[in-house]
Amino acid sequence: MNNFPIHKIPYFLILIFLQIFIFLNNPLFGIAFCFVYVACILMWPIDANISALMTFSFFIGLVIDMFSNTLGVHTSASVFTAYTRTFWIKYLTPTGGYDKSNEISLKSLGRLWIINYLTINTLIHICLLYIIENLEIVHWGWFILKILSSTLFTCLMIYVIEVLANN
Repeated sequence: MNNFPIHKIPYFLILIFLQIFIFLNNPLFGIAFCFVYVACILMWPIDANISALMTFSFFIGLVIDMFSNTLGVHTSASVFTAYTRTFWIKYLTPTGGYDKSNEISLKSLGRLWIINYLTINTLIHICLLYIIENLEIVHWGWFILKILSSTLFTCLMIYVIEVLANN
């Protein structure tokens, strides 16, 4: 795999562990689910090979699907998020470009960039996840509340984990 972030394997394993054993079936206030495993996809190096990232995303989604008993919901949302991530990285390019480290981290790109990047990509991931999961939206208000609260909760948890990982 080209540009596989070997040094981030423990970080990814911790995120998957947290997702499976803590966040999987524990919504906040019965509404907001947390999908911290998305950080495994979003914190991949900037210039990474898109095929390698999509393959990695497929397997992460598959693992989460196996433990959550969903049939490809997390897998499809993860692969789509990996695919659209490249566009958002280009769209959010800082004025001076990216630095040589190619790391997506709070330390290298700053708070505002990370918050924008996480919010956009997490919102896309969660929207697709809930649309595939429900297929029929009967209660629009509840559906939008669930998407927005899950996005906020997920972004907040990923941000906190990123702050703790960089200290």
